[in-house]
Amino acid sequence: MKELSLEHKNAIRDALSAYCDNYLSRNRAAESLNGVSAATVSTIVNSKYTNISDDMFIRIATQIGFSFDCWEIHESVAFKEISFMMTDAQMYKNVTWIVGGCWVRKDYRCYRLSQEAPERFLYPLLRRHEEKRFRT
Repeated sequence: MKELSLEHKNAIRDALSAYCDNYLSRNRAAESLNGVSAATVSTIVNSKYTNISDDMFIRIATQIGFSFDCWEIHESVAFKEISFMMTDAQMYKNVTWIVGGCWVRKDYRCYRLSQEAPERFLYPLLRRHEEKRFRT
């Protein structure tokens, strides 16, 4: 593999920073990664890449679920309908449930909506492994 570009390293840094936001501290986030120290995580998040190898960037990227693939979104009819429902729910302060097959890409539209307007609150569906925390 050829050397990672600065653009790729910055994209991994942003993804790592978002990954760290899911934990109480960067140290906890680093503990969840195999073969990655807290110092390495801190160094990357602070944009100091000089002593970090490309191999380490790739190791971190694979563990946090980052992909170098870029997808282009086609705004299908379902995509537009979901956008309309969510905008309507926000405008009139309604609660909206969206049920559909996996091809509808409900999760991606929610993600895009939260990126466009970060003041919105989105409650993602619980995955099976997360449900265990909430059961008594």
